[in-house]
Amino acid sequence: MELLFPFKIGDLAEYKCFQAGYRGAWFRCKVHNMRVNESAGYLEYYLDYIDYTSEDKEWVQVFEKNPKSSKKNSKESIQLMIRPSFPQWCYGHEVPEQFPNSVVTAIVDEAWKVGDLVDWLNEGCYWSGKITKLLDEDRVEVKLLAPPIGEGKRYPANRNDLRPTLEWSLINGWTVPLSQNQRRAPHMKSCCQMMNMVITAEVCSYQDAQLRLRPREVLLPWHLHQPETVLPAQRLKRMVISLPQRT
Repeated sequence: MELLFPFKIGDLAEYKCFQAGYRGAWFRCKVHNMRVNESAGYLEYYLDYIDYTSEDKEWVQVFEKNPKSSKKNSKESIQLMIRPSFPQWCYGHEVPEQFPNSVVTAIVDEAWKVGDLVDWLNEGCYWSGKITKLLDEDRVEVKLLAPPIGEGKRYPANRNDLRPTLEWSLINGWTVPLSQNQRRAPHMKSCCQMMNMVITAEVCSYQDAQLRLRPREVLLPWHLHQPETVLPAQRLKRMVISLPQRT
């Protein structure tokens, strides 16, 4: 299947790398150019880092080998290193009466709790991790992703510097990640949990051999408002995705 990247010159995006000291962090950037590296045979983007103005622009690989995967030539062995700008997000009490048709919005209906997957803004980038303690009204303890894909350390973090962790893929767009327990034992979800994880959708139109699905109802305490999601035509009309983030 041919992959169509949604990035063009001038777009804002986020980039991550597996370089020690920066593992598990997302950097805001701007796409200035793109090419296929003829000698190596892989796709590259020429990026300008928004929060590091003293750094020179650089060519980065779109895909890199996942250091955590031991299986060669599997889906998990290669990771996409660049994604669109993080979507708008808000707490449940801040939800607007009407959403713009073109905007994806993540909604956090509850205050931060132990076990929540978050991105922590520190030193100009967002570090992915998990809340392990509630320190006081303003601070929590965040444990970063474990090596080799993260730095694995614990830090006190201001609640105002947190955002919900989201995943992005070329096929599914923005989604809420599965917890570790859900990945290992998806068959153990209760009937009630399954009901809370269903997004009903309706077919809006055909375009370029794809279905445009519009979520009609979201029944989750932690979810995405995504007006339009582009999926392959083979995908079912009913999508079941695991959204609870607490482990």
